[in-house]
Amino acid sequence: MSITEHLATNLLALTLGVLAVLPAWWVANRQRAYWQTKALTDELTGLGNRRQVLAVMRRLLDRAVPVTVMLIDLDGFKCVNDAYGHGAGDDLLRAVAVRLQLVDHPDLHTVARLGGDEYVLVATSNDPDTARGLAEAAHTALAHPAVSLGWNRWATVRASIGVAIGAPGARPRLLLHQADRAMYEAKRAGGGVRMYTGSDPATMQARPPVRQRDRRHQPDATHAASDQL
Repeated sequence: MSITEHLATNLLALTLGVLAVLPAWWVANRQRAYWQTKALTDELTGLGNRRQVLAVMRRLLDRAVPVTVMLIDLDGFKCVNDAYGHGAGDDLLRAVAVRLQLVDHPDLHTVARLGGDEYVLVATSNDPDTARGLAEAAHTALAHPAVSLGWNRWATVRASIGVAIGAPGARPRLLLHQADRAMYEAKRAGGGVRMYTGSDPATMQARPPVRQRDRRHQPDATHAASDQL
């Protein structure tokens, strides 16, 4: 065999080897990307989950980007589950996710679902007026119009929103905790938007394990009218 033939044979063998390995590498790479995405995604709504939003906040804060966190909790969501079943509850959670994604604001960076009936918005701003404006826009977007749950069943979405503005050196989990405190104070006040201030005794109260307010306002499951959520 000549040198040329020998080189051609080796090149062919090398090419065949690469072609044999490439599909396996491609499949493994695709699978890795799939599981990485799945680990950061809320299965029900398709939004990012808690792990993703913490990572997003960490990246922004590490780059010294202003960060405001808005924790959204649906008021009385358990009533819909109890009255109409978990399927209707899931439909409502998906509708809320869509409405939050459609909120049009230049500083809105990320929309995520933390779990249950809790969502979070991350904005790249530390201006209190901007933060409140975005939170109120989200509150309005959720409330109107009523959400159809099928079979002539409707729910008007009510929410309590806590807002925490990140100070220099803020940590993601601490910001979520502060927003949670403000959200609970909003819930105690009957819903709406509440800004976190460390000097405000109301927002410094610990969040109780059971929200008494959600135990009230039970809807009448026999009525196919607009339920207040």
